[in-house]
Amino acid sequence: MTQLPKRCLFCESNIAGLRLEGRKSYLFRNCYCTNNGEYEILEEVYERLHARPHSQKRVQYPYISGYIREKTDKREKIMLDSDNLSPILESSDIPKTLEEKMNKCLLFLYRHSSRPEDSVVLNSIHYSYNITYSPNLQEFIYILEELKTKKLITRIGAALQLTAKGWEHAASLSDKKPNKTCFIAVPADSSLFEPFRDVVVPHMDDNGFAAVIQQPAADSSPEAANPLEQIRQSDVVIADLTRSHPDVYFNAGFALGLGIPVIYTCGQEDTASSIASPGEPLVWKTVEELADKLVVALSETDRK
Repeated sequence: MTQLPKRCLFCESNIAGLRLEGRKSYLFRNCYCTNNGEYEILEEVYERLHARPHSQKRVQYPYISGYIREKTDKREKIMLDSDNLSPILESSDIPKTLEEKMNKCLLFLYRHSSRPEDSVVLNSIHYSYNITYSPNLQEFIYILEELKTKKLITRIGAALQLTAKGWEHAASLSDKKPNKTCFIAVPADSSLFEPFRDVVVPHMDDNGFAAVIQQPAADSSPEAANPLEQIRQSDVVIADLTRSHPDVYFNAGFALGLGIPVIYTCGQEDTASSIASPGEPLVWKTVEELADKLVVALSETDRK
């Protein structure tokens, strides 16, 4: 493998490409397309794409740069083995509208954050416009300002942060998040049952999580008949420790015995009940606040 002085065609970085002799291809690393990743392109494809007219490059290559950046950011391997760029340019991965480009930015920040308000610093903001598949810095800055206006991000220089609203929106867009089934352990005879059923469950469903709540004993539905089976089929259990109901502790212990993760929650007026939890519970004042916190917590479990 020998080094050759080559320029990345798509972001125009002056970097050294590596020739892969046995494969007759070039490997480009650490250009603006890949950040800290790499992509491979056949030698003959490179030469044909290099020979294209500037007017065509100006329109198409920013999209290819954005495509490479997004895929390598997701740790996917990129091999350009054809000068026919149509399969990439016409794919659903390519944003067609300003709103779709804004979503690309939110998803990028989501991939690089653990929670809302985490700071993501762009090492070369002047060359980071391929994050949104933009053709130039001006459009990228405009997109960032629009996201700020919508209160989806905050920005100080090259440091970007998802707001709680932005995090929730990005989580709903993320293709990384599976549709987890969550069993909510709340006593059916508690005054908390209806607020959880009417507020928390729909909010979780709206954000891609299938929430199941234990039904009252008088209910003849399958969920009420066998809550332990519901737990067995769940990806995570949410145990609310408010008022220390023994059924909740039993359900949490049953889940842990099966290796199912448990997220503990507790109403602010009864934090003493959280002492028995093995982890730090999510303390909530209103069920609306709890619903938002759970979406964030569940999104974080998807990222681990």
